Amino acid sequence: MSILIKNGGAAALGWLVMAVVVFVGHALAWLGMGAEGSFQPDSWTPSTLWPIVSIAINAVAAVLGGVVCAKVAPDRWGVWALAGIVLVLGVLTALLDAPAAAGPRPAGVSMMEAMTNAQPPRWLTWLNPLVGAAGALAGAALVDRQRPA
Repeated sequence: MSILIKNGGAAALGWLVMAVVVFVGHALAWLGMGAEGSFQPDSWTPSTLWPIVSIAINAVAAVLGGVVCAKVAPDRWGVWALAGIVLVLGVLTALLDAPAAAGPRPAGVSMMEAMTNAQPPRWLTWLNPLVGAAGALAGAALVDRQRPA
């Protein structure tokens, strides 16, 4: 199997790990905080705590994705590919940011409604790809430190 395919597969696996950890982490945060703890009153604007929790979840996910990618990839190019994918997808997400949901937030919204309508601060939308790429590289560095010289 070509080294390019192996690195691509390692990057894809690292990204999948990141996506699963982000989804599960945010779902658990939602379960713990609920709509009232996740949003400002009667608004789709996140609470003060939500971005902090989100950044922590994203950082942990990125490090884990970087660890998995580094363990599977035949060389460092797999990790660089993962960091590049995270940056490109994150920037595209920030550029294609959806308009704010109309009207006040009704009581008792579901997690899916929150995911669709939440309006995170623009700075968070642009910070996410940087946290993801840096976290992936940091996770890979952890693996590199454990390898024999």
